[in-house]
Order: sequence, then C-alpha cells, then structure tokens
Amino acid sequence: MRSACRVFLFLAALPLFAEKLPPAFRADADHYREPRSVVVEASVLASPAVVLDALSPDVVRGGGDPPRIGIVRTLNEPYDSSRTRATSNVANALTLSFRSIGASRVRLHLTNVQLSGDLMVYGRDGVATTFGSELVSAEGEVWTPSVSGDTIVIAYAAGDRFSVSAIGHLFGATPASTSCFTDVSCNSFPDRETLSRAVAAITYANGSDFFACTGGLINATVSDRLFLTANHCISNQAEASSVELTWDFRTTSCGASTTQTQSHTNGSTLLVTSATSDVTLLRLPSLPANRALMGWDTSRPAAGTTLFRISHPLNAAGTAVYQQLYSTTLLNETVGTCTARTRPAYLYSIRSTGGTAGGSSGSPVITQGGYIVGQLYGACGTDPSDSCASTTNTVDGWLGQSYSLLQPFLQPANATCTPSSSNLCLLGNRFRVTLNVNDPRVSGTGFANATVQGDWGYFDVPAATGSSDKPVVFVKVIDGRPVNNRFWVFYGGLTDIQYSFTVTDVQTGASKTYSKATGTYDGAADTSAFPGN
Repeated sequence: MRSACRVFLFLAALPLFAEKLPPAFRADADHYREPRSVVVEASVLASPAVVLDALSPDVVRGGGDPPRIGIVRTLNEPYDSSRTRATSNVANALTLSFRSIGASRVRLHLTNVQLSGDLMVYGRDGVATTFGSELVSAEGEVWTPSVSGDTIVIAYAAGDRFSVSAIGHLFGATPASTSCFTDVSCNSFPDRETLSRAVAAITYANGSDFFACTGGLINATVSDRLFLTANHCISNQAEASSVELTWDFRTTSCGASTTQTQSHTNGSTLLVTSATSDVTLLRLPSLPANRALMGWDTSRPAAGTTLFRISHPLNAAGTAVYQQLYSTTLLNETVGTCTARTRPAYLYSIRSTGGTAGGSSGSPVITQGGYIVGQLYGACGTDPSDSCASTTNTVDGWLGQSYSLLQPFLQPANATCTPSSSNLCLLGNRFRVTLNVNDPRVSGTGFANATVQGDWGYFDVPAATGSSDKPVVFVKVIDGRPVNNRFWVFYGGLTDIQYSFTVTDVQTGASKTYSKATGTYDGAADTSAFPGN
C-alpha cells in the first residue's frame, strides 16, 4: 500500500458518462486444474539437484512498497532438465528436486521451455499442481506454482526440455496483531460473500524480489476472468506472468485460528495499466469454482458514502500475509489530497471500521450492492504509516477515471470482422486476416484476394502469379480454449515471394503479424496466438 503526505486541496470534477454493470456469480471452474495428492518419494526429496543455504537474518525481512515477502535466488548456472535426474512412480515421470533452506514456500523459474505435455510440481506435503503450455510465455519462460516448505519437486516427461534458472524463496511467519484489523469472518455486511469470493492475495516477482498485493475479479459483458489491481503492484507483462493468486484465504469462523482450504491461480495476461489512476487489469488463465465477479459503477459516489473493502495486508514485519480482513471508510470530497494524487483521479475517504496496510494495495473498494468504484493506492495524512490513526485517509484510484482504458475489456463494442475481397473473416467473424505482399512483379505492396472456406481461408495474388485461382497463403484460426485457453493460428504458404499477414481479434483489438522473407518457404502452428476470453 502506497503512503504519502498531505499537501493541498483539489475539488472533484464529475465524469461526462456513467456506466454500470451488476455483479455476477460463476459456479463452475473455468479451465482450473484441481491439485491432487501424490505419494512423496523420500529418495527424490533426499537428493536435490540444487541446495541453497539458509538466508541470513538481514535478508529475511520485509518492508518496502509494495511489501517484500521473498527473494529470487538466481542460480550461478541454470540447471538443465537433461542433467542428472531420477525416475519416479508419480505418473511414470522423471523428477528433479530443489531446496532453498528456510523457505516457507518455493517456486521455480524455468527458461528455454519446450514441452511435450504437462509438468507437475509438489512438495513434502504431496499436494501436486499440474500445468502446461498455457502458462509458458512467448519467450519460453514460466514461474511454476509454489509448493509448501523449502523443497520442490518437478515431474516431467523425457521429451520435455527446460532450464531452472532461479528458485523463488518465500518468507513465512505468524502475523502479529494490529489494533484496528478486523477479521472478515467477524462481520456480516450485505455483500461479504460476494466480495470474499472475488478477492485474492497476490504474490509476484519483480527483479530480485517477491512482493505482495491484493486484487479482485470484475464482471464484464464478454469475459469473466478479468482481475483488477493496482499499477504500482503489476505494471508489466513479466510481473503479470509471475503472479500467483491465493483464493479463499479466510478464517473458518470468527475467532478461529484455522483457515479455509485455499485455491491458487498462476500466471496472467496484462491487458492495460496506467499510473494516472494507479490501475491494472489482468486476464487470468483459469478460475476455481464458486467465484463472484464484482460489478462496477463509474458514477462518483456522493460524499459520506460508505465504502467496503476486503484485503490481505501484511504483518508489521512484512513477512506474512494476513487472511481476509474487512474495513470500511466514508468518502470525503473536501479532505486534503496528496502530491500527484489529486481529484478526480482519486477517491479520498476517512477510516470507519477496520484498516488496511502494506499488501492491501490494489484491493477493490465497493459500494453497497457489490459495485467496484476504485482500487487501493494507499494512505495520506500526517502519519500514513499508521493505518489505524484517525488522521490517516485512504486513497483509491477512481474507476470513473480509469474507465476509458478499461472499457474495451469491461464493455467492448460488438465489433465483428466484415468480409471483403481484401480480408478473411474467420471463427464467427471474430478474427480478421489481411495480407501484404512485396514482390517486384507487383511494384511493391500488392493486393491480395481473400477467399473464405468455412473456418479457414486463403489469399491469391493475381498480379504476382498471373492467375486468380492459385492460392498463395492459407490461414486457419482454431478455438483452442478447451486445451490451453488460447486461440490458435495455423498457416502455410505456397510461394517464395515475400509477404506478411496480420491476424486481429476484433473483439479485443489484439493483433499479431507473421512474416516470410523472399526466397523462403514456411508453414507453422502458433498455439498461443491470442488469449481466450
């Protein structure tokens, strides 16, 4: 959670629009892989490929903004999967284990990943998580799901190739009490269950460290895996790819020392981010069952409106994440503002119940009925580090300010591809394909004729081939979402001329261009071309 000092007053301006979408509920899991139990083989755990010594006390400390909750331990030499490895009875796989002594949880950073199937990771507790190419970036990198304890085993097939370049070492400690923190299980406000099932704790890698924030699911007219958080938490794709979300981290009842069973989502796609209103929108590859999707409202709440929030702050030492905590604030349009965080881009409110702290950043703030009106930037006041002080004001990026950036994803126009002689419209007119040809016979960029044949199509270039019935480039778009939550692009060329073609998802605006040089031949399948939604 960001902190700042009070400097001056700036009165709010109202938006020229007011858009709204109610909350929704999703009962079924969406592309989610449930963890399963495996028999942990002592021989695999007893002989790790790499063992990293315990960290010094000076290293194992939190703090910062957002709070630091772990470190990235880069290996002096990446460990290749083809080196010493053990066979295992787990899914008849090969295994490698790695240990970072003293860690509460561990993850692996894999590079140069080439998969023939799925990978699996597990720890001493035998809780195994399976994942595959849906999490691997275009650069062939992935952060694995984390496992409990200081040792992680990765199981893989003989045809898989990857290098382990770093080990993520996450700290752990018992949270210390904070006077104003309020357990969400001890409150029964009207939208508690909606907000609780929509909010998740975030951990992510940035440089040499891991950090913690909060965020929540937001409803949309097209997709239901959109996740809102803060720009000062996640601001680039590398951070988004390393995200691990923890759902349902909540006490079983008021005053209980036990927590509910948690689910996890790994990885995400960065859709849009802006420091102006400190907002970031992610698309998640999967969702566990029974998720609530919070509604949203771009109207500016009236002064005195009660704002509700659930977040995951850290303890005073910054070494452990709290279970879900509840707080309320009252919107105030006259209290002083902080440098560069002026109205109308930000909402200012005065603490009423509970409190926030480092780790709460990015948590959605909602009005009654489950409508998001912003996400947490931090605190402002004479002592913003004191989350419980009456002089500390809460600062949220206002959704009305962010909406122009978020609108293409929250409420996209019903855009479709219009078939024509110059572009292919594929997969229900969602994808537009255009071709550019560069060849001496057509004096630079030539004109291609498009022909659709069901779910695929082709281009011919009469000026280059001398005929209108000689296909030059074939393109097919496949809905691969049931397999890896992506749309796939298959293509091939029957010519040696230079060309490039661009595929555009007209629903999201995302596009991708494929090129071929003069005198070469090509054909390929891109099975991670576009994220599903």
